[in-house]
Amino acid sequence: MEAPRGTDKPGKVPGDTFGLMDTRYVYMEPTKRNLRNRQPDDNVADFLVGTLMAKVHVPYQVAWDTLLENKHSLWRSCRALEKKGLVKPGGEHGLYSVVAFDIFEGETFSCVEFNVKDPEVLMSEDFGDLAHEVALSAAEMPIDTPRSQITSKLIDEWTTEDDEPIRALLKTYSDILKTEVSITSALLLPYGAYAVQGFYMHNELSQDRPNIGDALCAMSLELRSGIHTRFRETVERTADSLAEHVVKEKLHVDQDAHICRQPFWWDPVHSVEEFIRMKERIMEPSMLIHEMKYMCHVAGASQVCSYRNIVELERLKVAEWRYGKNANPHISQGNAFSANDWGLNKSLAAMKGGGTAGNMDSGEGSGGQPAMESEVFRLKEMGMMNRFKEVDRYYVNQFF
Repeated sequence: MEAPRGTDKPGKVPGDTFGLMDTRYVYMEPTKRNLRNRQPDDNVADFLVGTLMAKVHVPYQVAWDTLLENKHSLWRSCRALEKKGLVKPGGEHGLYSVVAFDIFEGETFSCVEFNVKDPEVLMSEDFGDLAHEVALSAAEMPIDTPRSQITSKLIDEWTTEDDEPIRALLKTYSDILKTEVSITSALLLPYGAYAVQGFYMHNELSQDRPNIGDALCAMSLELRSGIHTRFRETVERTADSLAEHVVKEKLHVDQDAHICRQPFWWDPVHSVEEFIRMKERIMEPSMLIHEMKYMCHVAGASQVCSYRNIVELERLKVAEWRYGKNANPHISQGNAFSANDWGLNKSLAAMKGGGTAGNMDSGEGSGGQPAMESEVFRLKEMGMMNRFKEVDRYYVNQFF
C-alpha cells in the first residue's frame, strides 16, 4: 500500500478504516499554516494576543505566554496578570467576558456575550441563571432579524417568557450580584430544513454550566433529505467535530483560508473538505450535505471574531465534478490529434516554422491561416480557466 499523502511510511490515515482518504481524487491541497511553534496546540492566534495587548498594555511575549497558560481564555489571562501585579484590578479593561449558548428546539441556535466587572460573579449560580434566561429568550427572536440589529433588539425590545424586558432583567441581576452586567454581542443561527446540528464550547465555566464558556461554534449541516434516527447520532458527531475544528483553528492559528481548504485539526495532511467527503462516502445516502451553516464567537474579542458563514457544499461538489470531468489528460497540446491523425504539436510547429504541414485538415500549405486545432486548444484553455473560477467562487466566505 502506498504511503498516505504527506507521510513517508505506508499505512492508513488514523480513523480511516476503509482507506477512503487514499483513494479519492484530491482537488485541493490544504493551505499550509504559518505556525510559530511546530505543534498547533502550542500556538496562539494573533488576534487574541493583539486584543490582550490593547486592553491591558503588556508586551507581546507576556501576552502570548499568559494566553497559552490559560487555555486561550482572555478573561482568565487578565485575571492571571492581575494576580501577578502586572495589571491593575477592577475591570476597567473590560475583558471579563463569557459567551452563553442556548437552543430554541427545532429552530434556532443563539449565543449571547456577557461582560462583567467582577470575575468572581461568573462562577455564581445567579449569573448562570441570568445567562440561561437571556440566551433562551434570544433564541426565540425572529431569525430574519438583521445581523446588525440583533444585539440592540435583544436589549431594548425583547422580553423573557415572563414578559420581563431584558434591560430590566439585567438591572435586577446587577443589583443582586452587586456588579454591572451587560450584553456586548448576540448571534442567531437557523437550523434549516432536514438539518443535523452540532456545537462545541471551549473552556466551559463548570460542569454544571456547560453552555457558558470562552468560545463557541454552532454547526448546522443541511442534508439533501431526511435522515433515519439510526444514523442521526453519527452525523451529529461529524457536526460536533467540525464545530470543534472551527474553534481550535480560530484560537490557535486564525488563518485566512476558507474552512474547506484548512488543514483538518486532527489530521492536517488532509483538508476539512476531504474529511467531509470521506464521511459522506461512508454514510451515503444518509449524509449528503447540501449546505453547511455555522457561527463562531470568541468572548472578549467579539469585534474581531463574531460571525456566521455559509458553505454551499453540494454546489461546490458539482463544480468540482465538472472541472474534474473536463480536465482529461489527453486534452493537451502535446498529445491532441487533428482529424487526419496528425499530432497537433506537429501542425503548430509546421505553422510557426514555415513547414509543409500547415492546416492538415483544410489541405492548405504553409503561410495559410492558423491551424483550426490551435484555435480549438485556445478555447479549451479558456474553458479550463472558467472552470477554475467556477470552483474557486465556492471557496469564498459568505458571511450573513
